[in-house]
Amino acid sequence: MEMVDAEWIKARLTGKHGEQQRLADALGISPDKVNKILSGARRVQPAEIPRVLSFFGEDGAVTDEEKQLLAIWRRIPQWKHEAVAAALRLALDEPDV
Repeated sequence: MEMVDAEWIKARLTGKHGEQQRLADALGISPDKVNKILSGARRVQPAEIPRVLSFFGEDGAVTDEEKQLLAIWRRIPQWKHEAVAAALRLALDEPDV
């Protein structure tokens, strides 16, 4: 299992407005404590790790929306997967991989 620390969190933050506040709310701590975590002045507490993972969607839980998308994906013929993936990347403005 990866170490959930400041660098781990920074690598996953997108920089969207209010994101650190939402993280603080999800953890049940003040935004000041989140800033201290990010600066290395405070460690992520063991009880906070599951909430950090959940916030970033890395807790292994699958949402209903993800289940629906997977069900649709499985109905698409294998030979069309690359075309669908390319369309999704285009929708995200990401270059081809």
